Amino acid sequence: MRLSLLALGAASYVAAQNCNPTYNVASSGDCMKQCSMDAGKSIYSDYTLDPASPNFIKSLSSSCYKGTPDYIAFMTSAGTCWLKCDKKQQDDYTQREFKESCSWYNEHKDDTCNASSASGSSGNSTASSSGSGANASQSTSGSNHLKATGIVAGMAVGVSALLL
Repeated sequence: MRLSLLALGAASYVAAQNCNPTYNVASSGDCMKQCSMDAGKSIYSDYTLDPASPNFIKSLSSSCYKGTPDYIAFMTSAGTCWLKCDKKQQDDYTQREFKESCSWYNEHKDDTCNASSASGSSGNSTASSSGSGANASQSTSGSNHLKATGIVAGMAVGVSALLL
């Protein structure tokens, strides 16, 4: 019983996060998506195409941050696989999905995922490392505070469950 309450508390904290609610780019198809997943997982073990994940922006960087070793590895692997996909999916990816997802990435690449378990709400905070002075420090500090608050709240649920 206690273990299930602990798991429930941890799951509720994770479920409260929706890290990138503004991302609404539709996939160009299952084949293209699977190729991207396979290529991405070969670069990052936590690669994901789930916008709600805190690893989503990092994952998008492999296909949108041009000129890096990760970008080259991703495009080489995914591109080889994409050639096996339906032409319609290939065209949709190159003419729409790639442009839209990388445009979103460039606008949000410095966002961090935060969740406040006290209110159950979530969202993106733009704690950019390119900021200057006290504002950048305050933004980063606030970001870390929200992450710590969520973790502490999850731990409190677990400890309460153990005491029951």
